[in-house]
Amino acid sequence: MTLAGGVALYLALQSSLSASSQMLQQQAIIASANSLKLRFVDAETGQRGYALTGREEFLLPYEQASASFSLMFDRLVQMVEDQPEQLSRLNNAGKFV
Repeated sequence: MTLAGGVALYLALQSSLSASSQMLQQQAIIASANSLKLRFVDAETGQRGYALTGREEFLLPYEQASASFSLMFDRLVQMVEDQPEQLSRLNNAGKFV
């Protein structure tokens, strides 16, 4: 009886650890996607500022966002490579860059 209880407890703990690991992975994916989205916004802001004023200093946010975008995009692709639906969405979004 004690052995059966121990096995049940062990299996429950393993299941809990697996769920926690998956949750942490999903949170990291969401954080990376949000960071990537901010790069889009920064680039757009820089372009708009330059288009409205013609002042080159407004291109700084665009240049900074462009420099880090590819690295962040590739990292996010690696994070979702085992999730075909998410990978497809990410690749579709990448076409507009």
